[in-house]
Amino acid sequence: MMKAFRITRVVAVTALIMMVSACTIGPTRGEAPRLHLLEWDGSGVEAAAERRDAVLLIATPSASPGHESAAMKYRQQGYELRQFARNRWADKPARLIATALTEALEDSGQFRHVAAPGSRVNADYRLDSELVRLEQLFENEASGLRLTIRYRLVDLKTGEVLGSLRQELRESSESNDPAGGVAAANRALNKGLLALLEALPAWLEAATDHD
Repeated sequence: MMKAFRITRVVAVTALIMMVSACTIGPTRGEAPRLHLLEWDGSGVEAAAERRDAVLLIATPSASPGHESAAMKYRQQGYELRQFARNRWADKPARLIATALTEALEDSGQFRHVAAPGSRVNADYRLDSELVRLEQLFENEASGLRLTIRYRLVDLKTGEVLGSLRQELRESSESNDPAGGVAAANRALNKGLLALLEALPAWLEAATDHD
C-alpha cells in the first residue's frame, strides 16, 4: 500500500509540473523570443498644401493597463487577456507607435519641425497619444486585430485643446498566428495615421481663427 501511495504521489507531482510548464508565458531556456515591429510604411501620404512655420512636439505616449509592456496580447473569449509565449514587440507598442507617428508627420510636411518624444525644444503644439488597446482576437476559427488609439492636439501657447480623435481600428488577419496579427496591426496603424494626417489641418485652422 505504501508503494502504491508513493507512485500516486509521484504521478500527481509530475502532472502538476506539466501543468505549470504548459502555462509558462516565456520562451523556453536558450530560445530567443521573436521580435516584431510596428512601422510607418509611408504609402498613401500626400504633401501638405501649406507648411506651417511651427514646431510640433510628439509627447511621450501613454498606454492603458494591460498594454504597458512589450508582450503581444490576444483574446479568445470574454474579458481574459493573454500573451503569446514566444513572440513579443521589439519595444513597448506605445513607443513604436510614437516613432511611426513622428515619421508620418515628418513625411506630411505640415510643420517646420517635428520633435520626437523626449526632445527639449520650444514647441508651438504638442500631440498627445494613448494606446488604449492592441490585441489579436480569435473568434469562430478566424482571427483579427483590434487597435484603439486616442490623439489630442494642444496649443502650447494657450493650453487649448485644438482637436481630439479616438480611432477604433479593426483588421482581419491572413493567418491565425502572431505573424498574421503583426501584419494586421501594421495595416491598421498606417490607416489610422493617414486619417490623423487628414484631420490635423482642420484642427490647426481652428487655432489660426482664434489668433
